[in-house]
Formats: sequence, C-alpha cells, structure tokens
Amino acid sequence: VHLQSIRNSLQNKASGGPIITQQFPLLFAPFRLGKHDLQSRIVVTGHAAQFYDEQKLPTEDYAYYLRERAKGGAGLVTLGSCGVHPTSTSYFN
Repeated sequence: VHLQSIRNSLQNKASGGPIITQQFPLLFAPFRLGKHDLQSRIVVTGHAAQFYDEQKLPTEDYAYYLRERAKGGAGLVTLGSCGVHPTSTSYFN
C-alpha cells in the first residue's frame, strides 16, 4: 500500500483536508536524522517479507518491495533479517 493512497483516502469531507495531517501535522514533514534528511517521519521497520533466493540472499523483488515503500512516502525503511553473502547465516538456515 502506498502512503500516498492512504493520504488520498483519508480526506476529511467537511474541511477538504486530510484527516491524518490535521491530527499529526508533522507526520509527513521532512526530518533530519543525524546526517540524513528524511522525507517524512514515517518508518517502515524490518520484517520478514520472505523475498530471498535459494541461497537466502535478497532478490530484486525485495529491492522493489522496499523501494515502493520509500516511494510511497516512508522516510526510513529498514531491512528485515536476510543473508548478505552465501556464507551468511540467518534464521532461514
């Protein structure tokens, strides 16, 4: 689900403005985290999305999955557990 579609679906019919930004005005505001400028304060935490190959390495589908979350408005997207090398261990082994 894209955060933009969530924004669009949460329109307050009375005022014409998004409900979410009325309740949380800083949620979609840019934020500086250390040396990094984030586009919003929305964080997608690491979780087991199960996009890995037979060697338990992340696939292009996983990169696409994470990229779509960032494009949808998340300011910070973190990886779930996955191997980064064929000799890596993970909970899938």
